[in-house]
Amino acid sequence: MHEKKMLSKALSLAVAMLFVGMAMLGVYGVQTGENSPSEISINERVSLDDNDVIRMTPEMIENLRAQQAKAKARLDPSLIRDVDVREVPFSNPEPTPQGYIFDYGFEDETHGDYPNDPPWMVHEEMDYGKYWGVWNFENETVGNNAMYPYWISVDGDSSTYWYKRDMEDAALGQNLQGGYFYGDDSMSGFDGFTGNAYVEALAQIGGSPAGTVDPSITGGEKMAEFNVNGDDYAYFGPYDPLYHNVETAYAGGWFYMLGNSYLPIILVDYDSEDFTLCEAGFYFAAPNTRQFYYFDDTGGYLLPDTWAANTWYELWLQVDMNAGTFDIVLNGNTISSGHPFIGDTTRLDAVVLYGATADTHAYIDNFQLFSPATGGSHSVKVDDTWSASGGTNSLLLQQNGFAGEAASATSMISEKWLYGWCIVQFSVRTDTMATTSGSIIYVKDFLGNNVMGLRFQNPDIQYYTNGAWVNTGLAYTATTQYDIEFWADTDSQKYYGIQINGNTYAEHAPFGVPGGGFRSLQLYGTPGTQATLWLDDVLKASDSDGASITVNNTQSNSGSNSLMMRERGANTYSYFGAYMGESAYAALTYHFMAMPPLGGGVVYVFDSNQASLVTIINMGSDIGGGASPGTVSWVDGDGSGGGWIISGPTISMNTWYNLTIIASSMDQTFDAYWNGAFQGTYGYLEPATDMGIAIWFGDAPNQPQHFYYDDIRFWIEEPPAPVTNLRVITPTPGGTSTWANLSADQDIPQEGTVSGTYSDTSGPGVQSIEEVLVPGSSVPTTETRYMRGVADEGGVAGHYLLGTAQSNNEQNTPSFGNRIDVYVGITVYVRSSTGVETEITSGTHVATASRTRVGEGITSADWNCPETGLDPTD
Repeated sequence: MHEKKMLSKALSLAVAMLFVGMAMLGVYGVQTGENSPSEISINERVSLDDNDVIRMTPEMIENLRAQQAKAKARLDPSLIRDVDVREVPFSNPEPTPQGYIFDYGFEDETHGDYPNDPPWMVHEEMDYGKYWGVWNFENETVGNNAMYPYWISVDGDSSTYWYKRDMEDAALGQNLQGGYFYGDDSMSGFDGFTGNAYVEALAQIGGSPAGTVDPSITGGEKMAEFNVNGDDYAYFGPYDPLYHNVETAYAGGWFYMLGNSYLPIILVDYDSEDFTLCEAGFYFAAPNTRQFYYFDDTGGYLLPDTWAANTWYELWLQVDMNAGTFDIVLNGNTISSGHPFIGDTTRLDAVVLYGATADTHAYIDNFQLFSPATGGSHSVKVDDTWSASGGTNSLLLQQNGFAGEAASATSMISEKWLYGWCIVQFSVRTDTMATTSGSIIYVKDFLGNNVMGLRFQNPDIQYYTNGAWVNTGLAYTATTQYDIEFWADTDSQKYYGIQINGNTYAEHAPFGVPGGGFRSLQLYGTPGTQATLWLDDVLKASDSDGASITVNNTQSNSGSNSLMMRERGANTYSYFGAYMGESAYAALTYHFMAMPPLGGGVVYVFDSNQASLVTIINMGSDIGGGASPGTVSWVDGDGSGGGWIISGPTISMNTWYNLTIIASSMDQTFDAYWNGAFQGTYGYLEPATDMGIAIWFGDAPNQPQHFYYDDIRFWIEEPPAPVTNLRVITPTPGGTSTWANLSADQDIPQEGTVSGTYSDTSGPGVQSIEEVLVPGSSVPTTETRYMRGVADEGGVAGHYLLGTAQSNNEQNTPSFGNRIDVYVGITVYVRSSTGVETEITSGTHVATASRTRVGEGITSADWNCPETGLDPTD
């Protein structure tokens, strides 16, 4: 769900993975009262299966492919080598004793180079230079929070808007699908529109709800029309890791329901298998039930409060993330409270409006996520008492001794983040020595980590490194302007230096905490202090926003080298991939190490023709609704392009991990292993006759990534079909032999005479093989036997011998003329020298020939005898 994942991929993951959940928003029971056992089925809700994993529909996978080009643009095999894929070396390699036909550790390659082609195809998406600024607050209103280009302000007398859409910036008639409702700063969101559904900007019809929790909200001049318009569903909403900072907030807005609409507001914890944090909204059931409802951890309930069509309502889900509860607030009044979050959800990732029926049709305004003012004395406002460079305005932070919350203003870079060699430049002015103390400027990464910082701590200026504050050796003075530049190398996770009025400090110091790129600058007041500081002329820039995929000799799982893949924030994805072989039974195994932000990696595993997608392996990327840094998952496919996102283990930085999948195209399943431990058996996404191509993608422009890969191996195992238990023929005293069905494991099936059972401890797994012959036994022979026409042959009365040679005798049955259809068949027995007979046709006739009443001529039939152990005298 999210172009990003359905997030941006469009409620995808759900790969549009919410969302992969949302298109079928599940079947829950809605009780008519909190104490009533009667239930009303809501079949339009997000569909969860019996294991509470998120369902990924084929439509969502298509959204993922369409919106995130990596999946849509299945690499043509010819692109991997510029020739037919089967001409690539390794297409028919000689197996090693361990069965590896592709074993790549990058040891014979040169540091800084692309990996060899063949076998690797590499694509680096480049995008040079980013520059934002200068922001000098000259177009802001003195006394208000800063707004442009995008600031989040926290202080005592104004609400903090994490997200807000009032359509005032849209053109009348504008199609609002896609990026308009994504998170701010071009972050991702949910966008589930197919067929006739639409959302577009309209002129405001006037009127307002009966009450409000935020007096600053007005109807303005515009609103949005949301119409599912006969489709099964439609949805939209923002996703942003910034919401993880929310402690208490309201999510919802103004709604004007048209007709028989069912419209939920859904808050999402993307990393939780329960997925839905909480839900409430407008419920309709024929013929005329129009009530408000909610879902919490105990179930779904209708509230006694009713709604009427063609009326404005203000509806909020008020969440307390620390308490794990939510309230329902209607027109300024709390109508139900204290409801527990669903399942194991703990975090807020996204807010989604979900048109759950074909009839859902509503006007929407002031769709937002905000935290109300706390009432403290702390303040961060545009001010006109000082300006750095000849203007009038600046931004003034005043903590005023308030201990309950930090005053802060966070500026978001308008196109996601900076990467590579970066600079963040600004000017500040101190107040008195005492009142300036406790004033901080942070630089934050993609996930909100404080990667760099500068603090005024009477009497010194300090910088933030390795989780601690260190003195620069420079004392600050009162009422003085300081021109400051943060220089950094995000690749090495170090300061290049901090320039303060032209002098350099903190050269090559490690970041405060490891981070993934620069996303924001924050002016921050330490709670309980008098922190006072003016900020002006903010500028941010980076030298490169592209990708790098090169051989590296600083990290490795084994040997000296690995492959480093760093994707900063280019306009589209980068990748490397190879044709590794082809087999109906094969294993793909690789080692990887993640660096901050512990995400953005995804592997697509195809068949040898790239016609079918076997599975998707997600390493902190956003295949289903939102980025999930630090988490590994894969797709349990349903064989028709859909499936389930299966949450796997978590990852930490600077640690090597091994991930293996062993695929069986006979069963259309694969086994997943994590560091050698079995995780489960899952289905193919699409029907595939083999496995043979793997492509490692970055997730730009949705999030940065930094991974090292090593020891990438492809293991071929070709068992006879079907795979059955081992049959061992053993010699017995007296020259006779018997057979028994046993079991054995061997990674490379062999025919012929071998001894013992085989398993390879260095490989990714073992498989059952069909036959191994123990020395001293004979190799089974295949014979064609004929039904002879000699009665009682072999001395057995009433029987005909199945011999290796045909007889010249003819055995006739009575003639039935043309009156009936005739069927002639046989049953077959093995007879021992002692006269014991054992039927091997399971009680049914075989080799059955037939003749219709109008047919003529000769007809015949054959029968393939199962392998049968015989003594020489049988």
